[in-house]
Amino acid sequence: MKKILLLPITFLLITSLNVQAEWLPFTLKNNHITIDIEFNGQPAKAILDSGASVNAVSALYVKKYNKGITTSEKINVEGVNSTQKRTLYSNIPLKLFGVEITLNKLVEVNLSGPAILLGAPFFNNFIVQIDYPNSRIQLLPKKSIDLDKFKNVNVKRQRNTLLPAIEVKINNQKVWLTLDTGNSAGLFMNRRYALNKKWISDDTELDKSYIKGVNKTIKTESFNLSSLTIGPYELGHIPVIINAEGERTNIGRRISGSAGIKTGKPTKGLLGYDILKHFVVTIDYSSYKVHIATP
Repeated sequence: MKKILLLPITFLLITSLNVQAEWLPFTLKNNHITIDIEFNGQPAKAILDSGASVNAVSALYVKKYNKGITTSEKINVEGVNSTQKRTLYSNIPLKLFGVEITLNKLVEVNLSGPAILLGAPFFNNFIVQIDYPNSRIQLLPKKSIDLDKFKNVNVKRQRNTLLPAIEVKINNQKVWLTLDTGNSAGLFMNRRYALNKKWISDDTELDKSYIKGVNKTIKTESFNLSSLTIGPYELGHIPVIINAEGERTNIGRRISGSAGIKTGKPTKGLLGYDILKHFVVTIDYSSYKVHIATP
């Protein structure tokens, strides 16, 4: 994917504001934002996933480094590909960004490598600024910036969850997608929706692969779309992943602890790394305000 057009709009970068914050480095592993942590005194990794409604812990880590960690009830965990009953763990000691904390009610999931997945409960505490091109992140106090003055993307709450839904244009048609830093692809969408939009047909050449969710791995297919507009930017040659024929997906609903919420914007897919990688993305998660800019 490449940037093909920068529309003539003046941007005010958050970094130009009079806000004191520290940039912290991150690495990209399988296109996931990954940071160094300590898990119960052991060096480990955590990933930042704005598309998860809860924080989660690796089943492998709680089994291997379980000193002092307690369990409670089980809940249904709804991932992209399936729903399963999972255990909640508490009293998990972490060292995160140099600060020692204890996290409670983390959902046990199968994570390939990381010990911790930080979702909405993490993002809700700060204004989070992610500089993808320079692989760095900063966490700003909620009152440090009135992002309402600088937002340049239309964002609402996603239906049935508290996740952020972001409005884009795909081939000049408005579409609502889940803003998902945990999605390592560009767009992940439902096959039926792609067929209804006539983005694919029986003659479309599709590349076959698979995608691993928190509960299950499914077969997928991929293709490219000609354009996507996000805020004031237009991108071309957009990579899209869809579930293969016969594979079920919970698109529009991620790990969820808020099933009682019936209002909000229904989403048609996930917007992830291959789109976001071009930008500095500033998110006021709980207020549903987003600013994007090129560095």
